[in-house]
Amino acid sequence: MTKYQFDISKPYILNRSKAKSYFWFYVAVFALLGGLLSSEFSMIGIILSVVFTFIGINGRKKKNKIMRIDKQGITPFGENTILWQQINRCFYQTTPATRAWNVKFYLKIVLKNSDPVFICLNDYSYDDKKLVVAINFYSGRKLFGQTKQGQKNELKEILMSLVVWIGISALIILLLTLAQK
Repeated sequence: MTKYQFDISKPYILNRSKAKSYFWFYVAVFALLGGLLSSEFSMIGIILSVVFTFIGINGRKKKNKIMRIDKQGITPFGENTILWQQINRCFYQTTPATRAWNVKFYLKIVLKNSDPVFICLNDYSYDDKKLVVAINFYSGRKLFGQTKQGQKNELKEILMSLVVWIGISALIILLLTLAQK
């Protein structure tokens, strides 16, 4: 008998994460403490704490748009269900970020007609292993994962971006050494 990491009698549900709003509340507390304890930072700290609290409250008030995975298919944001018969592959994809803290994780669904559907997973609290098991279980086949060609293309993109960053870094170092002479 196969053991699953979730209750298979119910659909697998991904809820919106509230972690970002807690982060803004913590930043607001530190800004308020900095404003109260520092004489030169007092007004700015208090104003920033109000702004960060407002951002945190707005994050908490967002509607809980769930993503549902069941026997029929994947239903993102309570919209139309993408049926399992329409899906060719599913896999995780990240976007190259300009900042390390701004990486976006997507669930990429490739349909039979080769149209991709992207679902941003950053706003959800989920366990990636449970998500993979749920997709493979409810679809009735091993649907999750990239093809070999897709993995090769992703590796080429990563290597090209690494080469570009090394080139830009070398150019900056060269310009700095020339400016010092």
